[in-house]
Amino acid sequence: MRTPTFLILLVSTIALVSSCSGVAGDQAAGVGGGTTAVAAETSLGEDNPAVRQALMQIKKAPDSPVGYTSLAVAYIRLARETGNNEYNTAAEAAIEKALGIDKNNVPARKLQVSLLLTGHEFGEALVLARELQAELPNDPFVWGLLTDANAELGNYAEAVTAAQKMVDLRPDAVSYNRVGYIRSLHGDSKGAIEAFTMAARMTGPGDREARSWSVVQVANEHWRNGRYDDAVKVYDEALQNFPDYYLALEGKGRAVASKGDFAAAADLLKRAQAKHLNLDAVFLLGDVYTRLGDMENARLQYELAQSDEQRLGAAYDPHRVALFWADRGINLDEAVRIAEEDYTKQKDIYASDTLAWCLYKAGRLDEAKRYAAEAMRIGTPDAKIFFHAGMIAKARGERQDALRLLERAIKLNPQFDPLLADEARSALNDLKKTRS
Repeated sequence: MRTPTFLILLVSTIALVSSCSGVAGDQAAGVGGGTTAVAAETSLGEDNPAVRQALMQIKKAPDSPVGYTSLAVAYIRLARETGNNEYNTAAEAAIEKALGIDKNNVPARKLQVSLLLTGHEFGEALVLARELQAELPNDPFVWGLLTDANAELGNYAEAVTAAQKMVDLRPDAVSYNRVGYIRSLHGDSKGAIEAFTMAARMTGPGDREARSWSVVQVANEHWRNGRYDDAVKVYDEALQNFPDYYLALEGKGRAVASKGDFAAAADLLKRAQAKHLNLDAVFLLGDVYTRLGDMENARLQYELAQSDEQRLGAAYDPHRVALFWADRGINLDEAVRIAEEDYTKQKDIYASDTLAWCLYKAGRLDEAKRYAAEAMRIGTPDAKIFFHAGMIAKARGERQDALRLLERAIKLNPQFDPLLADEARSALNDLKKTRS
């Protein structure tokens, strides 16, 4: 289960603009000529109070970037709450307007990097974040950008340094979320839960989505470590705080499936999908239907995830589709191509793991072993990564490594996947039968 670090940063965008956009706005150059276009051309989110307020700011001061940065923040927050990427697209347009007025506007530049991370443009985001850091060496938000970009690019030592700098400068909810993610990556589940819990407690009472985001991360930690009852309990806390939150519904559906209640899992995942079409949830619901023996609905879910319509939409994730194809041994040339392209852009442990699995299924075992080792390079306790590495070792005849890795996967998270966990146990039993 991949949790992009850049999602953490977007929790803090409201604080970003409220704390510094006013100063930047006073410095704006007086550029007219169509700067009210965003307000005039869109009705997206008009019923949202923050959007309405930003549009009023733009109308009153069309030559200032302040209204546009406020509008971008409102759209980014709506994108987080709903999963609708149209809001991020609208935010990009607002940021372009702000930078057209004042190319040096700091809040707009910060938001620009945030959205580059959202769009998986990690290399460009890192370049721009470094430029901001050179100008603002003690700005915690900028150190958060550096944390996110470096983590997504697999520069983990740099990400740790940046996260530590951020929390030293401002120990708040946003920095503790980053600390939690870094601790989780490095296998400190207890420390991660402490940090995410602290972040949830420090989140303002008016931002229920941000608080529930942190609570969901606590629940995810429990699930990753096989504590399914604890996970369900914490997902329920997130849902009580922010009802029908799609990330909490998806997580609870995964945890309930791990407990073997596939009918309840299907209901939860259908609710999550109705809120936001996330490919992880779509594929997971297909797997749950498979476990229920409902092969028609499973087929419909898998087709939905791979449809031409989805390829054109924001919910389409080639990385996730490549994994699906590799799991089933289909479209392997295309799966390898996608995984290789993903790796050139990202190079984090999950890109390495995806490439390793696709290469393994394509029969390229030596290359698969190399990337599996990269995926385990910082010791992240992820059952699926260990499963993939174990299956690669088994195929290469490396029996002891295969035994160790598959046992580790099952011990860590016995039901890490509705279908693959059984495959892991079957492979492990085969290895034990051949013990000399």
